[in-house]
Parts: sequence; C-alpha cells; structure tokens
Amino acid sequence: MGVIRQPNSAEDYFFTFTALLPKGLAWSHEPGTLIGQYCRYLSNTWSEFDATLCDVADDFVPTTMKYTIAEWLNALNLISTGNQVQDRGQIIAQLTMTGGTNPNFYINYAKALGYNIIVEEYGPIICDVFCCGDPCTTMSEDIHEMFAMTFVSLNNPDLTALKAGFAGILPAWVQVYFDYYQS
Repeated sequence: MGVIRQPNSAEDYFFTFTALLPKGLAWSHEPGTLIGQYCRYLSNTWSEFDATLCDVADDFVPTTMKYTIAEWLNALNLISTGNQVQDRGQIIAQLTMTGGTNPNFYINYAKALGYNIIVEEYGPIICDVFCCGDPCTTMSEDIHEMFAMTFVSLNNPDLTALKAGFAGILPAWVQVYFDYYQS
C-alpha cells in the first residue's frame, strides 16, 4: 500500500484537525471532548481515504499495480498465472516490447516475465546453406516451411507464464517448444 506515496496516518490527520480548531473556551482541546471525538472520527475517515487514494495512484503505474491486474490482462489478451508478480511481469513485458525475431529479443522478453532462458534454434535444411555431411539440427519432416526453436528455462520449472507471455507475440511461421533445464 502506498508505494508511490505513503498515506498519512490517522494521528497525522488528528494533529492537523485539532491544530485547525480555533482557540478559546468554546473549543476545548482536551481529550474526550465532543469536538475531540469528532476530530478523531474525521482523522480515521481521512486516513482510510488517503490510503485508498495511494493505492489508486499505485495502480496507474504498471510496476506497482495491485487492483487492476485483471483489467490489464484482459485488455492485453493475456492469461493470468494466478501469481501477481508474474502477471505484472507479463503486462510490463507486453507494454514495453518492441518486437523482433532474434534470440536476444526473446531472451529479454522472457527476462521481463521473470525467466532466464536460452534459445535453441532449428530450421529446415536449405540448399546453398548446408552441404552434404554438415552437422545440422532439424525438427520433424512435416515442418518444412517453419522455423522452430526451443525456449529452455534455467530458473523456473513452471512454464505457464512463459507460454502465456509468448502466446500472442510469436509469428505464425515460428514453432516454439518449451523446456526446463535444472543446472
């Protein structure tokens, strides 16, 4: 609560409200008086209101959001992982990505989702690129027109957020496999 700005406490408001009271016999500053109880009520109400406003301010910034995660996921067509930190990472990665199809783009995008990955690339055998006897790696024989790669997570065996994060951004001609490698 209150990452961007810390809310004022009820005591802060009570001190302020009592300091605003006029001086004189009709305005007793003694504890337990009717005006003191009213100032206490106002200070508690304003403190709760201030805390709520601080939470709303936090939700304007994706890195500190807490209450609007579901709305952001829905707006960006992302799937919730059930983990606020990973969901927030998906949203930030989606909002800040610039696109690309090179391994560094995918590695940096996965890092924003909270994963350290390596990318293993595969592709079809292409004339004038490969010669007979060259070592090469291909996937299955039914993927002639596709580019295939494997994203290997090095730090998290739960690949749900990784798969969900990449679901909407991979080009149609790219086939991706996901794996976890424990070092």
